[in-house]
Amino acid sequence: MMSVDQFYRPLPDIGLFAKTRSGKDEVYKLLEKMGFSVKRVAFGDVMKERFFQTFPNIPKEPKPTKLQQVYGQAMRDIDPMVWIRPTMNRVQHHKNILTGAGILVPSYIYTDIRQPNEYQAVKDTGAFMVRIDCPEEIRVARMLKLGEEVTREVLDAPTEKYLESFEADFVIHNDGDRNKLAHEVTEMVYQIQQKRIGA
Repeated sequence: MMSVDQFYRPLPDIGLFAKTRSGKDEVYKLLEKMGFSVKRVAFGDVMKERFFQTFPNIPKEPKPTKLQQVYGQAMRDIDPMVWIRPTMNRVQHHKNILTGAGILVPSYIYTDIRQPNEYQAVKDTGAFMVRIDCPEEIRVARMLKLGEEVTREVLDAPTEKYLESFEADFVIHNDGDRNKLAHEVTEMVYQIQQKRIGA
């Protein structure tokens, strides 16, 4: 049986991968709500910044998913590391600032791993890798509620398919019930801490 102190040991970095609207950011928010020192990291943040700088007249809402998928992949075709390099540099810069100030470095939660090289970049940091499974009908309902485009082309984009081959240290099942999701996240933390105690 784990003590409260053992349960709340600092978390390692965590890599989340799942299909669109599966609840990756919700998992991050739950970890934050549980009191862990965490910081969200997303490869897509850099891509979205560059996308809207390039196309300022495209509305941000509803999310232009298809256009961003096309843009993101076109840039990767030129340089496969185009979104990974600046993202990981930002993480290192953030670590350096905190370390230099004598501040405890948080656990970095990568919330949008979709590409094989993104997966590998995060895994190489020693992160705990987590897949989130969510039924397609639930994900589609969320997309429609947000006014996002829903087509087979979007749902079956290469970025949505790569992750099916990624190995996970833990799998979270999200059926849309927030209480159940919180329980799954708690179990994930328990597994992480048990693994570290036994290491």
